Amino acid sequence: MIIKQRPEDFIVIELDRYELSKTGPFSLYRLVKWDIGTIEAIRSLGKSWNLAQAQISFGGLKDRHARTEQVISVRAGPERNLEGSTFRVEYLGRSRDPITRASFPGNRFEIAVRDLDAIPDLDAVRRWGVPNYFDDQRFGSLRGTGGEFIGRALARGENEKALRLAIASPSGEDRKRDRETRTLLRDRWGDWAGLARDLPPSTERTIALYLDSHPGAYGFAFELLDNNLRILYVSAYQSWLWNRTLAEIVRTLPDVCEVEYAAGRHVYWRSLDAASHDRLAELSIPLITPSQKFEGDLAAITARLLAEEKVEQRHFRLKKLARTFFGKGMRDAVVAPSGLKSAT
Repeated sequence: MIIKQRPEDFIVIELDRYELSKTGPFSLYRLVKWDIGTIEAIRSLGKSWNLAQAQISFGGLKDRHARTEQVISVRAGPERNLEGSTFRVEYLGRSRDPITRASFPGNRFEIAVRDLDAIPDLDAVRRWGVPNYFDDQRFGSLRGTGGEFIGRALARGENEKALRLAIASPSGEDRKRDRETRTLLRDRWGDWAGLARDLPPSTERTIALYLDSHPGAYGFAFELLDNNLRILYVSAYQSWLWNRTLAEIVRTLPDVCEVEYAAGRHVYWRSLDAASHDRLAELSIPLITPSQKFEGDLAAITARLLAEEKVEQRHFRLKKLARTFFGKGMRDAVVAPSGLKSAT
C-alpha cells in the first residue's frame, strides 16, 4: 500500500467558520500550500510582506507532504494576493475577529492510496471503518529526540529537558540552517553568553539571551518558543497516549495485527463482528487533561498508561508555565471513509 507519492495524493481542506465584515482590524486570506508546512509558509509570508509573526494567526497546522487549504488572518494585512513557489494566499476580505483554533470544526481529507493489495476487502472497510489513530504527521516533533516526547518532559516537570529536546536535537531531516543551529545548541548547551553572541537573530538567540540573564529559568525560556510549536509539542504527547488507549481496546479483539508508525505500533482488527463494531462505533475517547473524568475500561487503561509513564493526571497542569497547556478534546474511536472507490 502506497500513499503520499505526490502532494495531490493527500488533500486537506480546513472546514473554516468565519464572518467577513465591511470593516475590521483583520484581513482574512485563503492559504493554499504544497511541499511546505504551515509554520514555514507563515514565516515566508511574513518576510514577503514585512509582518511580525504576532500579526498572523491560523487554526491548525497542516501536513507538509500534502496539498492543503486553510484560512488565516493578518492584523492590518494588505488587501492583495501573493503567489509563492510552494504556496499562495488569496485575499478574502475584512473581519472583526482573528482566525483561531476555534474557527474550524474539522478537516476534510481526500487521500489517494495505491497498491491496495494489503487491503483485500474494501467492502469491509466501507462497512466497519478503521481505527481513528493519529498518524505520522502528528509526531514530527520526535525527529532527532530518540523517541522522547517534549510533552512528557513537561508533564514530569523536566523543563530543561523539554527545552533541550525542542531546540537542541538536530535531525538529518532538518533544513541545513535549522540543523546547524540545533547542533550548535546541543554542543554548547549552557554557554548562554557565547550562544547569544554567535547565534543569528532568531528565537533560539532570544532564549540564549534570556537564560544568560535568568540562569535556570527553563520554564520561562520554553514559553519564548512560538505558541503553535508549543501546542504541537504537548498535543503530540496527548495524541500518542490517545493512540495507546485505543490500541489497548482493539487488542482485546480476537483477530488483530500490528503495524509500525512514527511513534510506535498501531493495532488493527483483521475482522470484526457486529457487536464489537457497534461498541467501537459508539466510543469517543477523551484526551488526557488534569480534570478529565474516565470511567470503566478507559479509567483502567489510562491509570495503567500513566503509571508506565511515571506521570500523574494532575501533572498535565504544567508547573511554572503560564502559557503552555494541554488542551481538551474528544475523538471518535472509529472513522469510516466516505467515497471509497477503486480507480480504474
